[in-house]
Amino acid sequence: MKNKQAFTLKQAITAVKTKGSNAFKLPLILTEMKLDQYIKGLDELRKPSEKYDAFLAEKRELLSRHAELDEAGSIILYAGQNGTGERKYDYGFPNIIKDQEEFEEAAAELEKKYKKVLEAEQKKQLDFEKTLEDEADIELKQIPFDALPELDYDYLKIFVDCGVVEV
Repeated sequence: MKNKQAFTLKQAITAVKTKGSNAFKLPLILTEMKLDQYIKGLDELRKPSEKYDAFLAEKRELLSRHAELDEAGSIILYAGQNGTGERKYDYGFPNIIKDQEEFEEAAAELEKKYKKVLEAEQKKQLDFEKTLEDEADIELKQIPFDALPELDYDYLKIFVDCGVVEV
């Protein structure tokens, strides 16, 4: 199993962990416990630095002065740039509505100020992506095939691909 498959396996376990008998659930629980610790370690590798968090805070502050805000003062994000496309709540593009030129200058200065930090974070992200392709160093509990409940094809395929099911 590759490191990136650990995340997929965790999602599959979450989706099916209420199914089947105890002969299925016990090895699934033991696998999930090991997997949670392993994923926590992987997540540590991509945790942003304090300096990058400072950059993000300054960028958020800059955006809150120039972007479209909702009633609560949160930045409104859209699927497309310049306020186009549907409104998004967790990712997207802010709509700059105040002093576009001033915003662009301040954003460029901010990126210049944090240039080394941004380069380091970009390198960390590339290193993390390479790590996802490495073999996972985790021994998971095997689930006997005859203990499997009726599962959707996609979940069964994930369990087989990750080596969790004895076939």
